Amino acid sequence: MSQEFINLPVPVDRVQEVYEVLARPKGPRVPAPTTRAPDQADGVLDAALLARTYRESPEAMKKVFDHLAENSDHDIPMEDLAAAVGYHPHQMAGALGAFGRRWKNRYHRGEDVKWPFASWWDFDRNTMVYKMSAECAEVIKGL
Repeated sequence: MSQEFINLPVPVDRVQEVYEVLARPKGPRVPAPTTRAPDQADGVLDAALLARTYRESPEAMKKVFDHLAENSDHDIPMEDLAAAVGYHPHQMAGALGAFGRRWKNRYHRGEDVKWPFASWWDFDRNTMVYKMSAECAEVIKGL
């Protein structure tokens, strides 16, 4: 099965928009993931692990946790989260990438486990969106 390609001139400042359109799925949109706390095993929150994760996080990531906890069960677009941290949205990739590696390797011994907050790409808003469950938020607020 071969694909045909065409060359299409695109202004340099618009290339990212083209990539974003091409990255969208062809089928119907997938609903946002559930907001069940990802660090739960069989529905039981590991509050001690979440507290340890928060305590061992750098200041930027603590601000992420704090902002999501203060706005639990609400969709938080990347731009709002970045503003709360004091970062540009592009800088958040570094903070969240470092967190993802710590979450997987330090706290879960290399096993891919969902984060303590949900995240997904919102095609209508053209941005990442984050949401923390009220249960996880209670743990964070209590620290």
